[in-house]
Amino acid sequence: MTTPAADSNPRVEKFLSLDEQVDKMMTTMQVLHSEAFNKAARAALTNEQGLIDMKLLQHEGRQEMFINAMVEHYVQGTAAMYGQKAPTDILARSLWLEGYTGLSQGNLSRMVREQKSNYTLDQHMNMTVFAQESLTNEMSKRLRGNALSASGLTNADRASIVKYM
Repeated sequence: MTTPAADSNPRVEKFLSLDEQVDKMMTTMQVLHSEAFNKAARAALTNEQGLIDMKLLQHEGRQEMFINAMVEHYVQGTAAMYGQKAPTDILARSLWLEGYTGLSQGNLSRMVREQKSNYTLDQHMNMTVFAQESLTNEMSKRLRGNALSASGLTNADRASIVKYM
């Protein structure tokens, strides 16, 4: 739905459309991010009673299973997002993972191996990539910056944006 202020400036309208796409992409990424942890926990950390036991992350083999399950979920989610077949090459997969999530397999592996059983869902969802910014906040800023650039907005468009807001 557009507003008169957006209709009067096609660049603002384009930005608003791209901004809406960013919101959808970020929500999808957050869901993918939590699903990756949950899937990995179920695959690698389920004990004999069927409960998730984070202490199992103390074991190197379980860490490897956990990391691999997360990476596979990210790669498949990225493939679905882009409507492409997931690459099989380890370097291409790493580029996909980093390009879509901002996280490399090496960084993910390091965090899990360092934190072991202390690597919680909360930590996973709030992991830091740049200073104190969360992964999703940083990605959102980059995508919104791209939306601004792609829409061709300039300082002269500020009045239209302020009027719309």
